[in-house]
Amino acid sequence: MVTVGGFFRVVACTTVLAGAMVVVPAESAGAVVAIAPTITEDIVDPNDGETSLREAFSLAAGQFGDVQVNLGDDDYELTRCGPATEDLNASGDLDIVGFGTSLTITGTGSITNTCADRGLIQISRAGAVTISGLELSGGQTVSQVMPWTSPSGTTDSVLYGSPVTVMAHDVVLEGLDVHDNTVAGAGAVVAVTTWASALLPDGVVELRDVEIHSNIGGGFHAWSNGMGGVLAVIEDSDISDNITGADHGVPQSWAAGAAVLGFSLVTVSDSVVSGNTVEPVDSSFQTGGLLFAGFGDVEVTGTEIHNNAGGVGGLLATHSTDPLDPTLDIHDTDIRGNLGTLVGGAWIGADLVRASDTTVSLNTQDGDPALPGAGGLAVTGRHLNLERLEVTDNHGQVGGASVWGDEQITLRDSTFEDNDGDRLGGAVLSQNGWDPGAVVVERTRFSRNTTTGAGSTGIGGASISAHGSVSIVDSTVARNSGDALGGLSVSSAIDRALLVRSTLNHNSASGPDGVGALLGGDGDVRLIDTTVTNNTADGVGGVRVGQEADHVGLYHSTITWNTGNVEVTGPARTESWSTVIGVPRPGTSNCVGVVHYNGSANYDTDGTCNWRSGQDVSGGPNPRLGPLRDNGGEVRTRLPDPASPLLDVLSAQSPACGGFAANGVQRDDPNGCDIGAAERP
Repeated sequence: MVTVGGFFRVVACTTVLAGAMVVVPAESAGAVVAIAPTITEDIVDPNDGETSLREAFSLAAGQFGDVQVNLGDDDYELTRCGPATEDLNASGDLDIVGFGTSLTITGTGSITNTCADRGLIQISRAGAVTISGLELSGGQTVSQVMPWTSPSGTTDSVLYGSPVTVMAHDVVLEGLDVHDNTVAGAGAVVAVTTWASALLPDGVVELRDVEIHSNIGGGFHAWSNGMGGVLAVIEDSDISDNITGADHGVPQSWAAGAAVLGFSLVTVSDSVVSGNTVEPVDSSFQTGGLLFAGFGDVEVTGTEIHNNAGGVGGLLATHSTDPLDPTLDIHDTDIRGNLGTLVGGAWIGADLVRASDTTVSLNTQDGDPALPGAGGLAVTGRHLNLERLEVTDNHGQVGGASVWGDEQITLRDSTFEDNDGDRLGGAVLSQNGWDPGAVVVERTRFSRNTTTGAGSTGIGGASISAHGSVSIVDSTVARNSGDALGGLSVSSAIDRALLVRSTLNHNSASGPDGVGALLGGDGDVRLIDTTVTNNTADGVGGVRVGQEADHVGLYHSTITWNTGNVEVTGPARTESWSTVIGVPRPGTSNCVGVVHYNGSANYDTDGTCNWRSGQDVSGGPNPRLGPLRDNGGEVRTRLPDPASPLLDVLSAQSPACGGFAANGVQRDDPNGCDIGAAERP
């Protein structure tokens, strides 16, 4: 290693600094040149036998090989306030511009700017740049505009010239504390991958163990200059309490607390992004917290995204589904307390979206009521896989989540609870591509969601639809309330909507002619081993099948104690097997408009269901169902008591026996099986 300080003689080359010669030694090829200041005063004097911080940066700028600048634990103040455009370290910020291979700047002290309209560090280098361990504060700059064209062809502008700007092939920032800087531009820290070539095609930006906080003009911006940025990493970092937006000189649409643009892979792990704000919000794409835009994959794990505010409050990551089929993964992440004009919590979109073990709570959409946004979560893309999500206490046009998939939506083991929406409380899940795709919901709970909307948009629990098929299995829709519909709307345009081993209970609709529990729309609607109970409405509390449906199937289901149990308003044909309908709530009936064409071994209590088989019971006594409770299985059920007329009605050889009831009991009793969703052991 070659050491450069205040007393070295000339060995190889010189750099002009403030009109004088500064000695720079050079030794064997491949050696690392080490430079260390010897004084902390902000001076330039080549004749004093010392090396100031400015002189150390000038020495580094003159090197074409590997350079290490060690600042130790000293604190430095930049007090030479010369021209803003000065790039030779005579005054203003600290500059290193050149074609050297690698540059490392390290220390455990601080650099503070004391000059108006001057930054801290500006570096442009061909190789790799690492800055570590320093506290950087007091920078004041006006960024310059750089055109940036996204992979989809959209032209925008991004800004550079921030208090800390690093442009290099590889940029590594670690262990920094960057705070109380002001920039009319992109952010306190800007990192750009550049200088890509055939020999060095893929640039990297890494942010590790860094705090970027309390800056005006934004926190962190990183982008690839379009020549091959491959990887951006944010790890163990805290980006908090930064302010950006037009009020702070940042008019571009990509304003954000932290923005990462144009990389082929972005990973964020074990980090905190909180309290960042866009003021005012001029575009829905301005993001309080994290913004990712480009063509590549995104991974977010173990990260807290809290209390940010913007067009999208917490996280915006939407990539085109073509032509590179990007993937977006979010795992073990907490998105909480964010505020957005379009989406409060997060808007994520890609060809393939995978979200799991993530909490989305206490987020709010507060903007133009005409915007079809969401309080908690918006998800768009071709294939959407959502597992173990907790979406709670959010508010917006859609309170909990708005999920739109071109081909496949899969939702498993999740909870949507206590969300409040102006149009819909819990969630919208819609497979809206022209291809016959599918929506699959398994072991998921929609509960205590509400809506203040009136008319057809006032749905409390969830709206689930597909051009292809809908399957809702082992799931619960409970205690939701809305104007038009309390619980669940399902429809399938060309296939079927299935509810299997699920329970809809205590949902309510307050509007005129509302529906309490279930509204069936297009195509074929089928309930299998499903319980619908204790739902209320001005219209029908239980199940209403609309004009567009062509078939209704009720199989081993229990529909009881609703304000009206089943209503078919259109021409749909109905078949029922081993289903109990009744008792209805006082003043209402079990069946309205139901025309059965097939079925057997059914039971009603008022003779209104028009059964067709001799094994059906029409106008029977109270079926003696127990209370709704945990009787086994994934959902709560109403088990027939020991004296119920529903027990062992079907022959063990009947095709309607077999399989498992909703309470997890196998229907294999040689004495026969029971009518309804639950089988008595």
